[in-house]
Amino acid sequence: MLVDFKSIIWYTKLLSKDIEKLEKYMKTLILNGSPKKNGNTAALINLLTENLTGVYMITNAFESNISPCIDCGYCRKNGVC
Repeated sequence: MLVDFKSIIWYTKLLSKDIEKLEKYMKTLILNGSPKKNGNTAALINLLTENLTGVYMITNAFESNISPCIDCGYCRKNGVC
């Protein structure tokens, strides 16, 4: 699926009054699953982050050790996984 980021940016500007109210609460997690550190995905992420408001974090999922939750209960007791 192709995403037209220019349309998203225009729509974002259209709703800027609502976004200004929410921008201090907005958090974005970006998962980069590409093995190429400076490839097309990285370029797209850079374009996206230039226009994001609020806080964002970029995680390189290709190099990360991401595992599903096994419901061990550790996070309930300690506050972290």
